[in-house]
Amino acid sequence: MAARLSCTLLEALAARLTGCPPRAEQAAATAEELRRDLPDHLLDEHPELTALLMTHVGSARLWEGRFDDARAVLRRAAGAPGGSATVLPRVESMGHLALIDYLNGWLGRAERRALAAVAEAERAGLPRPPARAWASWSWPRWPWTDRNWAGPESCSTRRRGSLRGNTTRYRRRVGP
Repeated sequence: MAARLSCTLLEALAARLTGCPPRAEQAAATAEELRRDLPDHLLDEHPELTALLMTHVGSARLWEGRFDDARAVLRRAAGAPGGSATVLPRVESMGHLALIDYLNGWLGRAERRALAAVAEAERAGLPRPPARAWASWSWPRWPWTDRNWAGPESCSTRRRGSLRGNTTRYRRRVGP
């Protein structure tokens, strides 16, 4: 069961990285079924599994434009217990919550959340990313930047179009 739960977590990550929210939702539903069959002590020993799963699902919902649904899941991930085991998904979820606030026009709230995420990362001893690192890391992952992407319903194992031209132009402006 634990191995199947880990595979489900990887499926959620793959769905998130390929821009396929329906697959992330399916992975979350499968994980919920598997969690019922696992002993409580095993889940208590590994809170990072649940926090990572919620972060992946929340991120997929965010990039799909489902801000309220994403906020609900990301809040749970940002408040996950577990100390250092869950610090990365907590910080990432807090950053996504800040982005949702920013996109909704709540700039002060977005700034407070972003600063809280940075403070949480610094308390945990995580290094700060370079100022421009987020752009070269996250931009190519956005599915709607792919001119050949037909939407979430098209997510499958088929090969998606190339982003090479767009990414190259973007990286020239932003830097490596």
